[in-house]
Amino acid sequence: METEAVQAAVASWAARPNHFVAARGDQPQPPDYIRAFDAAMDELIEHASASAAPPVLGLALAFGSTERGLEASYRRPLKKYTRSVVFTDLNITLLLVKDDGFVWEIPPEQVGAFLGNLNQFVQRSKQSATD
Repeated sequence: METEAVQAAVASWAARPNHFVAARGDQPQPPDYIRAFDAAMDELIEHASASAAPPVLGLALAFGSTERGLEASYRRPLKKYTRSVVFTDLNITLLLVKDDGFVWEIPPEQVGAFLGNLNQFVQRSKQSATD
């Protein structure tokens, strides 16, 4: 899924007052996912520090390849943030955009628990796809 499709999927969320979204689509290689994720987080942190009023931030990611358990996906960079408080501290909502355009919105206070169970989620998704 291209970044433009991810942006389009979360456009109504981002159009709300004082909302800002950093969106990233699928990448060509596994290391590119890490760079794209880190760049999006840097963008959110920069926006949060530059805003006069605390903004509502969103990190929108193409999630299909992650959900399918592919090596080239956002799984590795997401797992890196399992124990991080950045989502809660900066009020970052995780917006996972599935291949069909459905946006799974995970509020900041639930992101840590979701990331802690990401491997199990991917395993269940892969198993459901083969059943």
